[in-house]
Amino acid sequence: MVIDPTNGSLYVATYNGLFRTKYGGNSFAKVLHFQGGEDKLVEVSITSTGRIYVTFPTDGEPSKGFFTSADGDI
Repeated sequence: MVIDPTNGSLYVATYNGLFRTKYGGNSFAKVLHFQGGEDKLVEVSITSTGRIYVTFPTDGEPSKGFFTSADGDI
């Protein structure tokens, strides 16, 4: 879990996606989907300016596994 310091959005990473809530946890929307499994590690970081970095499982696909968003809009 990580909170965006620029707008208070909460991001939760699970084994199959990244979810965001803008409503204090009342509802979540899937903003990124990725293939994973319970043994996969997903990491999310958000800078003080709102840039989001996500690393996620790729199952061997070399062109995938890293995502970034400069404006926090995924």
